[in-house]
Amino acid sequence: MSSLAFGVHTPRELLERAEFEVRRLEESANSNFIFESEGKNTVGSLAGACASTLWNIVDWLSNTNDPQTRALLTSAGFISYESIRDHVKSNSPELTLCWEVTNGYKHCELSGHTLRLSQIDKAMLSAPPLSPDRPLAYQFVPKIKTKAGANMPAVQVYRDALAFWRTFFDRLGL
Repeated sequence: MSSLAFGVHTPRELLERAEFEVRRLEESANSNFIFESEGKNTVGSLAGACASTLWNIVDWLSNTNDPQTRALLTSAGFISYESIRDHVKSNSPELTLCWEVTNGYKHCELSGHTLRLSQIDKAMLSAPPLSPDRPLAYQFVPKIKTKAGANMPAVQVYRDALAFWRTFFDRLGL
């Protein structure tokens, strides 16, 4: 595509970037945050970045100027942005959720949970004095809210989206 895209030059490299982002989200969702705002900002930002990167592979594929990638896509019947987009949306509900999050950030929620006692003890060593009614540390689980009202764990949605892209790339020989 372009040398201006944060060091990513191919759709496969963008998929590797998405895999990295999903790993970071999972690590952050398992992390302990002393300050609620830090946890919300970290996990929320990563959840949005994952959705965006996973969905934007559609744009990369449709705008590629790599002759080999273009030839492989064309031979598989993917000749336009619409054909790639429609295929993805028809075959991956997870990537459809990524599209919805990317285009309307409001579909992602963070469910906060207080931590177990052993984690609280660990957090207390570095925590500033807090009011007695405030949890000592927070952990956040990102969820994607569907239009039907279901809350789906974002990490699992993103893992499934990654699996779709891996299969798609392997099938096309990308």
